[in-house]
Amino acid sequence: MSRFKYLIAFSALATLTGCGGGGSSGGGGGGSSGNRPPAFTTGANLTTAEQRVSALQGTIPNVIAQLTASDPDGTAVTFSIASGKDGALFNFRDGINGALAFARPPSFETPEDANRDNVYEVDVVASDGTASTTRTFQVTLTNSTEGLIVQRLATGLPGNAVLVFDQFSTQLAAISRQGDVFDINLSTGAVTARGRIPNLPAGTEVLDAVPTEIAGSGYSLALRNGNTISMRTVRRDNLGTVIAELPDITFTGATQPITAALWVGGGEPYLALGDGGIPDAAQDPDNLLGNVTEMRFFVGAAGQPLQLTPRVRSWGFRSPVLVDANNRLQSIDRGPTFNEFNLEPFFLAIGNNNFEWPIRDGQTAVGFTGTITGTRVGPEFVAQIGANGVGRWVDALAGLQPFGWEEVTLFSDEQGNIFSYSFVLGTSPRFERRNLDFTPSAGAINSIVAMTSNSASFGNQIYMLDSDGEVFIARISA
Repeated sequence: MSRFKYLIAFSALATLTGCGGGGSSGGGGGGSSGNRPPAFTTGANLTTAEQRVSALQGTIPNVIAQLTASDPDGTAVTFSIASGKDGALFNFRDGINGALAFARPPSFETPEDANRDNVYEVDVVASDGTASTTRTFQVTLTNSTEGLIVQRLATGLPGNAVLVFDQFSTQLAAISRQGDVFDINLSTGAVTARGRIPNLPAGTEVLDAVPTEIAGSGYSLALRNGNTISMRTVRRDNLGTVIAELPDITFTGATQPITAALWVGGGEPYLALGDGGIPDAAQDPDNLLGNVTEMRFFVGAAGQPLQLTPRVRSWGFRSPVLVDANNRLQSIDRGPTFNEFNLEPFFLAIGNNNFEWPIRDGQTAVGFTGTITGTRVGPEFVAQIGANGVGRWVDALAGLQPFGWEEVTLFSDEQGNIFSYSFVLGTSPRFERRNLDFTPSAGAINSIVAMTSNSASFGNQIYMLDSDGEVFIARISA
């Protein structure tokens, strides 16, 4: 052995001998062991269901799991969320140690995890103040109908009808394009054929209908015959009695079928017409095409029905549908490329709002060069037709008001989808496909062609007619 190696070996031996001596007051043995890290006792795979979220009251996220860990040295363990992965979406509820929760209520329909598969990953650190352990938890979010109950109410109806709920008689009716009227019993689902509305000229179609209280319970109808639009208000208990009418208005320049939709506010019907293939007409307040018009009742000649007199309130539409939302107008419009959801900034009595077709389609400029009048109103939300599975919208409804559905508007599209647009307190609005939530307890909902609702005083229910002629009823559980 070289002298250098001998010195190293001797030095090491001296060190070991010194450590093993009686320098510890505890005496004998090898001294105390080092601190050991905690160990998680909660499994790494967690599951939780989405919550019903209140737009008005706010919603505190549920606790997913109370995390636990043991420390071999008996030291108290504290938990923290590490940065990265989906960690920013989580916190500990009310600061409670280990009470793992989402920072805001998640949505199954709109995943926010990194790969958008509703499996969230969060790294949690368990520490005893000196040593720590990190575990990756996978939190699987499952769907919830959020209190929605959907049941089939009736079958055997025309698949091309509109639905009308008359609050004055508490009667639900379906009116076909040909003018056939069917009453639907809300308790049993029994369908009673009432016959066809008399004296409709050949080729006349019923495009929409709303209830009216003028001269008793009745229906106001929007009618189309070629390029001619008219309206008629009839009694519910005697379809042949005409209460009021709007004489024929013919739009000779229309190159496409004119769409028509109705809404009732302040006891008077409002008529919305499409542009009939004449885009510039929608920017002309003196042309009923592309406009929303209040139809005011005036006394006509002795012995004649009341006269419906049009008064333009808003314009700038291509193919609108009016949405009842607590006596304030919402609307959808179907452009060449975009569906558009609009909110009237004021009640309709103020009017003079310009919803900007054909200035733009969705948010895309079209190139209109004419005169622009009125207060310009941009869309609340647009959805591109054909993108992300979204079809052209057919109908819309804002009718469910109980907890969790206060500020929700529903849309049906030509692809058979049901979407919702909801305002959620403390976060951005959400546009979500809700097909799974609207799965009925019996039957299957095909493409929805019409929707309506009753008022809150009658139970807050919505009624949906699909293309197979089935009526479904949706309500919110307590």
